Amino acid sequence: MASIGTVLAPKSAMNTFPADVVQKILADTKRTRHEKVEQLRQLDYELRETLVAAEEGMTRTTEPAPNLEVVQRALRSLGAAADVGGASKH
Repeated sequence: MASIGTVLAPKSAMNTFPADVVQKILADTKRTRHEKVEQLRQLDYELRETLVAAEEGMTRTTEPAPNLEVVQRALRSLGAAADVGGASKH
């Protein structure tokens, strides 16, 4: 699975993350629905953490929001919601 380091890649690389990762998770026939949801929730959490860090000027990343939407759409397609108890600025 992709890590937070992937999100901090150059802007051209950000255009493929996490869409490619999400597609691989969804297409993997060896993973159960539960495993897919857990992995997608982990990506969601990492992207939210990156968004908070970017808002606070702690990272080079400025555009995790479109990536976050990709992950959230994938979670909804599996009938799950993002775990909204994750990253917070407060």
